Amino acid sequence: MTKDEFRTLSDPQLLDPPRRRNDIANLFIQDEIALRPDLLLTLGLKLEANDYTTSEWMPNARLGWRISERQFVWGAVSRAIRNPSRIERDFSIPGLVDPGHMGSEKLIAYELGYRGRITDAASVTVTTYFHDYDDIRTNELDLSWPRPVLVGNTMEGETWGVEAWGEVQVADWWRLSLGGSILEKEFRLKPGSRDISRFEAMGADPGYWGKIRSRMDLTDRLSLDMALRVYDDLPRLAASGYVGASGYAEASLRLAWRVTDQIELAVSGQDLLHARHAEASETRRSEIPRSAFVTLRWTP
Repeated sequence: MTKDEFRTLSDPQLLDPPRRRNDIANLFIQDEIALRPDLLLTLGLKLEANDYTTSEWMPNARLGWRISERQFVWGAVSRAIRNPSRIERDFSIPGLVDPGHMGSEKLIAYELGYRGRITDAASVTVTTYFHDYDDIRTNELDLSWPRPVLVGNTMEGETWGVEAWGEVQVADWWRLSLGGSILEKEFRLKPGSRDISRFEAMGADPGYWGKIRSRMDLTDRLSLDMALRVYDDLPRLAASGYVGASGYAEASLRLAWRVTDQIELAVSGQDLLHARHAEASETRRSEIPRSAFVTLRWTP
């Protein structure tokens, strides 16, 4: 249960009703079925009841195949929803914004993954996905209503991509880990939509990113950590306030000396390749500057 009361100092009130109690209940059941010693089927079902959209069913099915002691393959299909927030459901401006229209956003997710230890020193995890979205939030202009603007659900679309991670023990004193992701998406308005938010709800995401991290134990008491990350451009959205951001590459470094078993002295630097850079698309963002630190840590 959630309960709140939101009132402005003077009329008009921006939430209608200004006081609301929202009861939420969840029921979840799951069963695992061993089809073979190496093949496991997992079935689940979640039922959610709430005051906004009454009841929502969210089933899921997952099949896992253990190819060997070192390799595992899995696939899954699941349904998920996002209920409207208090503001999305009840935001109101007399004569302009009509509350109470937005329903739940819906997703059907298809996923396929692999996890394996390639050698004694190397492991990898790869996941591919296709996400099918429906009833995504929009801001509708409907002149047939007394208040012509309302929050609705007239956008749909798909996202798909791959994410991979790997780890390599190069030597007893040196470990490398790396990962990356590629994302594609396509959203569109449903027939009859009069969305004026201009695809704001689809978000501003980089098309790809990659990271690599190195940890070296140079001696029993001296360690060196280095990391490099690379991000694609953030797109500029048609919605106001989203100006985009250029892709970037940044690096960090940390050199630590364990003076005693209780005392560690470290020098570190973050975002070393540029004086500052942006990581968000909004105009109100703050750019992240290059920074350096000296730390002394004592552990009793």
